[in-house]
Amino acid sequence: MTPCRRGTFDLIAAKERELSAERDYAQAWRDYWIAAQIWKGNRRRLEGIVDAQPSASLSAKATEPIATHEHKH
Repeated sequence: MTPCRRGTFDLIAAKERELSAERDYAQAWRDYWIAAQIWKGNRRRLEGIVDAQPSASLSAKATEPIATHEHKH
């Protein structure tokens, strides 16, 4: 191979590696933002469940009559 052809091949291979690295970088950022949005949505949903659950269970218990236990022999 002549030096010119070898230089051109090296340049094209380097450009392919550069574009591949840029694509991988963009995909990593996309994956990060998708995961962040999923996490944020799940956190909000879980906070809603946790915030609502104790008050709902406490209010339900507060309105329940106290059970009495009788022994008959």
